[in-house]
Amino acid sequence: MLCLPPEIYAILCEQVDTASLALFCRISRAFQEQAQWILYHKVDLRACTLPYVKSWCMAVTRHSHLAKRVESLSLRLLNSALIQEDAERIGRAFAVCVNLRRLAVLHGGHMPDICPQTWMIEECGFRLERFSNTYFNLNRGMEGFFERQTSLRVLSLPSAMHSIPFTDGRLPNLTAIDASLEIVLGLPAGRPLQRIQIHGERSGYLDRLASLSRYSATLKNLTIVRVTDSIFSSVDIVRAIAQALPDLKHLGIDERELSRPRLSSEPTTPTLTDSPISTLEMFRTLESFTYRIRNPTCFFGMGMTCSFRIMDPDPAQGLLAFGSAMLEACGSMRKAAIGVGPDSGVGLKCVFMRDANEFVEKLDFDEGFWN
Repeated sequence: MLCLPPEIYAILCEQVDTASLALFCRISRAFQEQAQWILYHKVDLRACTLPYVKSWCMAVTRHSHLAKRVESLSLRLLNSALIQEDAERIGRAFAVCVNLRRLAVLHGGHMPDICPQTWMIEECGFRLERFSNTYFNLNRGMEGFFERQTSLRVLSLPSAMHSIPFTDGRLPNLTAIDASLEIVLGLPAGRPLQRIQIHGERSGYLDRLASLSRYSATLKNLTIVRVTDSIFSSVDIVRAIAQALPDLKHLGIDERELSRPRLSSEPTTPTLTDSPISTLEMFRTLESFTYRIRNPTCFFGMGMTCSFRIMDPDPAQGLLAFGSAMLEACGSMRKAAIGVGPDSGVGLKCVFMRDANEFVEKLDFDEGFWN
C-alpha cells in the first residue's frame, strides 16, 4: 500500500463516520493508529446496549494503549443496580482510563440516583474536569472520590435532590454546577462559581435563593429549571434573583412539564398572570435573558401592554411584542431568547437582539450553560 504522511491519514479519518473508522482499522496499521485515536478519544455509549458497553469495557481493559486514549466517556445504564460481574467489568474499565477528563454516567430509567455501586468509580485514579451523574447515589461514601477530583470544573447532578456532604477543601476549582439548590448551597465556601443551573423547588425556596449572593463576585450565568405547575411564579423567582444578584450577566428560566403523570385534581391549563418583564429592570448589568415555557397553553400578561398565548390566531405578533418589551425593560440587555411550547410539536422559538428581531427554527437552551 502507498505510504502517506501521518497527517494525510489523520485528515482522511476526520472526514468519515464512526462505522467507517472501524473499517479503517482493518486497512493498515497507519490507518488503525489514526482511527483508534479518534474512536477512543471521545467515546459516547449512551445509545448502546449493555452487551455493547461490556464489549467496549473489555477492549480497553485488555488493551492499555486504547484505555490511555480515552479522555471523554458517556454511557447510560438502564439497570438501577448491575449484577456483580457486569459492575466489576465496567468498574475495571473506569479504572484503566487513567487520562479520563470528562465522565457522564446516566440512568436510562425513571428512578435516577439510586445505584449503590459507587465503588465502581470511588478508587479510580483519573482526574476529571467534568462529571455528570444521574446514576449513582453519591450520598454513599464518596468523600474520597471528590477529595481526589481537584481539577473538577463542571459538576452536573440534575436529579440529585439531597445535599452531598462536601467538606472544606473539596472541589477547589469548581466553576460551574448543575444541581438542586440544596447541593449548590452545600458546597464549601469560597468556590469561584461562574455558572449555576438549579433544579427543583422545595419549602423556603424563594428565601434560600437569596443565599446565592455568596457567589455574586464571580457568578455570571444562572439558569432556573422548574415545573410548569410550581407554586412559585416566574415573577417571584426573577425578583428573588435580582435582589440577590443584581449584577448577573445571563439569566435563564426553563419551565418543564411534570415527569410524573398529572393527577386528575391538578390544573391542566396553568396561567401566568404576570410576566418577568416587570422585574427585569431590577438588574443593573443583565445582558441576556432566556425564557422557555413548555406548556403551550400558558398565558402571558403584562398589565395592559399586551397579552400572548401560543394558541392565538397570530401568536407571532404577541411574541414580538413580548420580546421587545423584555429588551425595553432592561437597558443593559442585548439579547432575549424565548421558546414556547413543547420540544416536539407546535411551538415558537425566537431570538431578539437589540435593534433587530430574528426568528430561528431551533434554540439550544443548554448550549449557553455548558459551552
